[in-house]
Amino acid sequence: RGRSNFGDAVGGFNMKLSTDQIFKKNLLEQQVQMAMKSDSSREVYDDIMIAAHGVGAYRRILEGIDPPRLMQAREEMLSFLPAGTRTEVLEIGCGVGPLASNLPLYPAGISLTGLDPDVTSDLLWPCPEGLEFHAVKGFAESLPFPAAQFDAVVGSLVMCSVDKPQRMLTEIARVLKPKGRYLFLEHIHAPKGCALHWQQKILDPLHSYCCGCRLTRQQDEWISSVCGESGLFRKLPVMKHYPCHGDW
Repeated sequence: RGRSNFGDAVGGFNMKLSTDQIFKKNLLEQQVQMAMKSDSSREVYDDIMIAAHGVGAYRRILEGIDPPRLMQAREEMLSFLPAGTRTEVLEIGCGVGPLASNLPLYPAGISLTGLDPDVTSDLLWPCPEGLEFHAVKGFAESLPFPAAQFDAVVGSLVMCSVDKPQRMLTEIARVLKPKGRYLFLEHIHAPKGCALHWQQKILDPLHSYCCGCRLTRQQDEWISSVCGESGLFRKLPVMKHYPCHGDW
């Protein structure tokens, strides 16, 4: 089944490459180890994030307010939506209510289904005029939709929190129509040799425990590995990496 794919990968943390000035490796390791053994894991995590980002920036992160470059990446990702009179789109892990960051960016004329495990019936959604939208409670590894239903599947900053990402990719391929598109925007493990790489590695267990997000996953490699004539997706025409240090 022929499909075209578009992909973006975003380096998710704002810790600058020179943040040895903020964190010493052995001290950060001790902080994380002690936090994982105590009842104050979240407090320690918050202190580390405030040290990295500052109070105001960390508050914006918690409120789901994107910095300009991440918002630009979201807009570029959605610019690859297939054109049509009634394009059927599924967004996996769309976020709920005001935290549905992509929702205001969709063009009019799209029929959008947003899937998230935290969907409830009392949420208010920031839908733009002309967008047909409905939310469904569910999980990426077991999509509650028939095969070949959607013209595009969108996923942004979601693979880091999925328990079985390979199963998620299989499900995405199943629900896409022939020549449908999988559009993604994901953060990845920073390159070796920079401070961010070892900081992500040390923080990964605490970050995963507090936020459900794995910092050291290589989503770009997983997606690339299932592309090709015998893969889940026929080709990967675009894979773009955005450095996001210092954006928040």
